[in-house]
Amino acid sequence: MKIHIFYRHYNVTEREPHRPEWFSYEDCFLNLLRNTSHLPLINLIYDGKDVNDNWIHHYSDQFEQVYQINAGSDMESFFQTCHIIKNDPNIAEDDLIYFLENDYLH
Repeated sequence: MKIHIFYRHYNVTEREPHRPEWFSYEDCFLNLLRNTSHLPLINLIYDGKDVNDNWIHHYSDQFEQVYQINAGSDMESFFQTCHIIKNDPNIAEDDLIYFLENDYLH
């Protein structure tokens, strides 16, 4: 049994007004790296036009796979992520899937 981390990220560079002043998407990601360093590499689901236009591309060495989608909504992004996972030949039936979004703290 393996753990597969699927991290959904969209092209956001600045904190939205409804977030606390201290909030940072990049800090959330760095917190993920610090707290999951004993786990396998992360699978990035990037919802946007070009992953290279976002700060996340600086961490490409942390990703097992990068999947680029252009979903347009959170629900569609989730459905496309599920489709990617369902069709991944490297995931066994008894493997664990860890779904993450870009604003989680660990």
